[in-house]
Amino acid sequence: MFLNVLIMTNYFLFNKLIIILIV
Repeated sequence: MFLNVLIMTNYFLFNKLIIILIV
């Protein structure tokens, strides 16, 4: 379960980074 939360956090940060790069 902890691993799942960690993956979700990394996914969120990754999407945030992509949005910053696109903008």
